[in-house]
Formats: sequence, structure tokens, C-alpha cells
Amino acid sequence: MSTVRWIISAAPETFLLLSVALGTILGRVRILGFSIGTTACTLIVALLIGQLGTFAFPSLLRVILFSLFVFTIGYRSGPEFFASLSIRTLAQVALALCLVAPASSSFLYLPMCLRSVQAPLPVSLRGP
Repeated sequence: MSTVRWIISAAPETFLLLSVALGTILGRVRILGFSIGTTACTLIVALLIGQLGTFAFPSLLRVILFSLFVFTIGYRSGPEFFASLSIRTLAQVALALCLVAPASSSFLYLPMCLRSVQAPLPVSLRGP
């Protein structure tokens, strides 16, 4: 177990790649015509490997992996989003703008109004 802890502290990326590889392999296995799938298996394997210790990934690696995650979500759902835009959705877009515009303006205007108000301090916050 000390070897595993040393690898976790020295190269945690090894376990990240190991979880993806094992999850992909196990996700393709069919038992009685049923398979969990590569995504679910990768998450399950990552959860199990995560029980071995505390992993500290470098911040640059975290940023790169998060950027790849956001890219893949946009790459997958972007075409569906733009395909759903039509004349029928204009009413929903207009309703969203009518709700967001006043809320945004009040959010920006309210602090300017509150700066001029001098509220008295509660008794517990006043000095002796």
C-alpha cells in the first residue's frame, strides 16, 4: 500500500488515465446482452480508484481537462441547440429577455441607490 501512496503523490495522472482505460474496457463488456456503457463504467472505476487516497492534480492539468470537458459538451449539444432555433422559439426568447432585462438593470442600479442611504448601525455593532 505504501507503493500506491507514493505513486499517488508522485504521479496522480497515472490513476486518471488508468480509470479512463479500465472504464472504457469494462464498459464494452456485455453480460447477457447488457452493458453499463463506457461513460458510466469510467465514473464507477474513477470512484473506486479515488478511494485509494487523496489526489492532487496540478492546476494546469485541471484547467486543460475542464476546458476539454466544456468543449466536448458544446461540441455535442451545440448543433442540437442551433437546430432547435426557429420562429416558434422566438416567443420564448422574447419572454426570457423581458424577464432578464429588468432583473439585470435592477441588479446594476440598486447598489448605486443604496450608496446614498446612511443606515444606522444596530445597537450590538455600535461601540461603547
